[in-house]
Amino acid sequence: MKRRTFLKHSAWGGAAIALGCGGRQGGGRRLNVYNWPYYIGPTTTSDFEREAGVRVTYDNYSDNEEMLAKLQTGQAEYDVIFPSDYMVQIMVKADLLSPLDLKAIPNFKNIARKFRGLPFDPENRHSVPYQWGTVGIGLNGGRIHDPVEGWAALWNPAYKGWINMLDDMRTTLGVALKRLGHSVNSTSKAEVEGARGLLIEQKPLVKTYSSDLYREHLISGDIYLSCAYSGDLFQAAKQNSALRYVLPKEGTMIWVDNVAVPKAAPHRDVAHEFIDFLLRDNVSATISNAICYASPNEASYPLTDPKILSNPAIYPPPEVEARCEFVQDLGEFTKVYDAAWQDIKTA
Repeated sequence: MKRRTFLKHSAWGGAAIALGCGGRQGGGRRLNVYNWPYYIGPTTTSDFEREAGVRVTYDNYSDNEEMLAKLQTGQAEYDVIFPSDYMVQIMVKADLLSPLDLKAIPNFKNIARKFRGLPFDPENRHSVPYQWGTVGIGLNGGRIHDPVEGWAALWNPAYKGWINMLDDMRTTLGVALKRLGHSVNSTSKAEVEGARGLLIEQKPLVKTYSSDLYREHLISGDIYLSCAYSGDLFQAAKQNSALRYVLPKEGTMIWVDNVAVPKAAPHRDVAHEFIDFLLRDNVSATISNAICYASPNEASYPLTDPKILSNPAIYPPPEVEARCEFVQDLGEFTKVYDAAWQDIKTA
């Protein structure tokens, strides 16, 4: 999945940077981080460098598949990565992740119990939750005046030429599956075929398929309506107050990004130190306040902006969460989704 690239326009950083900010770091202690673009606090890595005496090299990837491909080459020497839920499953099966020593991560205690032992890593043997969010509908309230309650809005012919769908196979097929009342993890060929047909039917209404530029297009008014990731919309709304985020009544996808250590990591001890640092209450709160995504770190909540904590679109109430699903690795059945997606893109 592609997310968070809107944050590339934020005030800090570049795409690949070596951070060295004084303090007691020397030539011996190093940490190589591979993360989504600008998915961290503005001073998180420099604060860790000063405190731990570590020189951090920080690289970015645009989606899970790019990260996976780089690690599969065997040439990447990263110590900390941030795979999404389903990607943790894939990487464990491929023997690409190192088991974590939770005794070396005492701040794991700050993770809310409902985010421990999730289906993709039942014992947190290979990953620790970092941030989470949902997939919903982003809209320009200055242009869309009809009530928007469900996924059907993205098929409304009144908005022809003003709609964006995410350029992401599992997310977009998941939207269609949810609209049809099915699971986003359906392993029924007939259900996936129905979702394929629904998206081909929708295609004449769609202006763009983009996971990277839709936020800017919502801000500028080039599109009025889009499938969207929660944090992206709240970042965008800082630049256009007319933007709103809706969690569809049929239910949606919920995702958790995690911190993990690759099996080939050259600095595993420092990686554990960094993960524990990220799980501190104040550090976690600073990250959430900067990027507007929900945190699984309940110890950080007293230090988090109340406007973020009280926003039901960022922290959905239990009755909404009950209608959300994690995207799961479907193994060989993924080929059925691949074929459907290719048909949609070429229709």
